[in-house]
Amino acid sequence: MRPNHIRELRAAHSGTHVFVRRGSDILDIPIASDSAVLGKAEKLSLQTDLGVTTDLIKEGLIRHLVGGGRILIGFDPICFLSEAPGDNFLAASFPAELACPSWLAVVAKPEISVRTIWVNPKTQIVAMIFNLWSTNVLSMNCRQLMDIGIPLEGKYISVRKDSEVSRFRERYEVIGRVARIDGANIILGDAKYPDRTVVRSEDAYIKPRIENLEACIDVVTKNNADGIKRNLRAKLSEFRSGPGRFSKIQIHASYFSKQKIEILPGVTVSAGPLIKQGESRLFPKIETLPRPTFIFDPTRQKTHTLHDRGLDEHGPYDQATFSVRTPRVAIICQASKKGRVEQFLRNFWDGMPTVATKKGVAPYSKGFLRKYVTNPWEVEFFVADTSTADAYNKAVQQALERAGTSGRKWNFAMVQIEENFRALPAALNPYLTTKASFLAQGIPSQDFNIETITKAGTQLAYSLNQMALATYAKLGGIPWLLSATPGVAHELIFGLGSANVGGGRFGAQEKVVGITTVFKGDGDYVLENRSKAVSFEDYPEQILSSLRSTIDLLKQRYNWQSGDSIRLIFHAFKPLKNIEVDAVKTLMEEIAKISALSTHSSTWSKIIPICFVMTRRLGLEILNPERLKV
Repeated sequence: MRPNHIRELRAAHSGTHVFVRRGSDILDIPIASDSAVLGKAEKLSLQTDLGVTTDLIKEGLIRHLVGGGRILIGFDPICFLSEAPGDNFLAASFPAELACPSWLAVVAKPEISVRTIWVNPKTQIVAMIFNLWSTNVLSMNCRQLMDIGIPLEGKYISVRKDSEVSRFRERYEVIGRVARIDGANIILGDAKYPDRTVVRSEDAYIKPRIENLEACIDVVTKNNADGIKRNLRAKLSEFRSGPGRFSKIQIHASYFSKQKIEILPGVTVSAGPLIKQGESRLFPKIETLPRPTFIFDPTRQKTHTLHDRGLDEHGPYDQATFSVRTPRVAIICQASKKGRVEQFLRNFWDGMPTVATKKGVAPYSKGFLRKYVTNPWEVEFFVADTSTADAYNKAVQQALERAGTSGRKWNFAMVQIEENFRALPAALNPYLTTKASFLAQGIPSQDFNIETITKAGTQLAYSLNQMALATYAKLGGIPWLLSATPGVAHELIFGLGSANVGGGRFGAQEKVVGITTVFKGDGDYVLENRSKAVSFEDYPEQILSSLRSTIDLLKQRYNWQSGDSIRLIFHAFKPLKNIEVDAVKTLMEEIAKISALSTHSSTWSKIIPICFVMTRRLGLEILNPERLKV
């Protein structure tokens, strides 16, 4: 059979028939003993036609889970909410004397993919592949949330949609942002449907984002909220670690290995034990690539295969030439948080040498000043009276005015923010408005959450270590280079970025693109030539302009000679099309014409074909270099 709407067939015959694809055909397989085949009957071998067998096992797993009372979240992969003891991480974070509300949860979400895999060139098996995530649950409607004091203004809301298949949990559709409350109704601002700007509060739900979840915890638990949120972060951190996740995967895999899953009347399958590396002939071949070598001095004598340990032992690559030896830094924070920010900065500068892992490794023992070999910073605080964007903007303006009156520009800015700023519209988000103000003046900035600086132990130490690396790079430092084998061609890597700019989630959007980074093959950045962001229509012209100036700059800096070739590598946000390739070809033709008229030996007289490489999520796409031959 080749029906036009397989979904309609599945809905009409759910529970009695399974419809699977085999090539361009749709096969109907009865799974109830009294069901007749819809079409011409033919025999299949479950042992040889593993594609069909895989679909039958997947359907059998779904029936098994639904028969056990589970509500499924997804079909491919199969997902559901775990009911195992301890898998509700929020409930486990509550003190013993306080019960977690049933409508509020953070639970483990197992995922099971059933697929055929080749374990060697001759052997193919059907495998159950397990993964484990966490998901938030917030099932109260907006009317109920308002009754307990949860503010809704500015939040995006969803309405329930009936699931097309009864075995799956209902779906939700985001329809707009709350502008105001009018009695029992919600008036939407940024609405998905212009003719639907009013919705009953009892029919609406807010998304279970972490900031919304924590707002509910604050209201429901009051004085216990901070402790519960700390406990929750710790439990999720342990769960998301490799050993923590694997131990729970083992529990779920063990359960299914003990079950007999019926895939057809009288036909059952069961899963074997987990396939472990080194313990099973079915485990795919594993090849371990050598670690890259990181270089920490221009002579290439100071090296290490671990970048962080190399920094601790040798210091950054450019420590002898780093120009911002005594950074002048503006600190923006809320007045009520200034004391905690000062303690955080002291740990940031001096390190946490007494904080170590169970293996005795101190993640941030040296601190920024010693690790990156800088002098103590010159800092000045500018405080915001409240957590609003207006208060933050006022503090930023004070910082910029101070720089103007003193005649000394800030080298850097550090901004304390809050996790819940993410949910705010751009114009009301202190993080976005503050960063924009500093960037407009050419001042790089680093934000840090108040929730992060209240962490303790190794959690804080690891956060500080990551922030220190980002800070040094933003100050213009080069922490390390990669040991790259010199090739025949000069290699340039361009980072292309894009963003959608608009007045809301459903308003008109404009795509803005630009070249965000340019660096050589060994990781040496060429930051002087970052392009301006332009509209999508002007994108090819901007690429051509930026490529032209970058190549001219590097040709002089590194004394490229006649006959040299270059390789351009693009980290792109979309598959490259001919319009981008044509921009590069145009540039090459320009250089070729110049070289034909010039008598200077430093000008290229020969252009060798160039490869255009784009990094994609699952590999590389290499366009035909002949298109770029001049």
